[in-house]
Amino acid sequence: MRAPLAIVTAALAVAACTDKASVPVQARSLEFFKANKEIRDNVIALCAKAQGTHAYQPEEECGTALTAKEQVARADLIRERTGGN
Repeated sequence: MRAPLAIVTAALAVAACTDKASVPVQARSLEFFKANKEIRDNVIALCAKAQGTHAYQPEEECGTALTAKEQVARADLIRERTGGN
């Protein structure tokens, strides 16, 4: 038996309103986070707040933002110790 169009439409409408998107959000790159300190710091703060809950999506951004922070800090330290070159 086929479901009436109204029921199918209603089911699709309810599915579209859920708090989880069916299309995954594309994670931003390491280079993006290295170039955008404010966004990087914001993501790191959100990830820390959501730790253990998987509330921050996409989750791989947490590691990418932390790696970017470490690489930027390392580059800044090297630049400082070599006289800014």
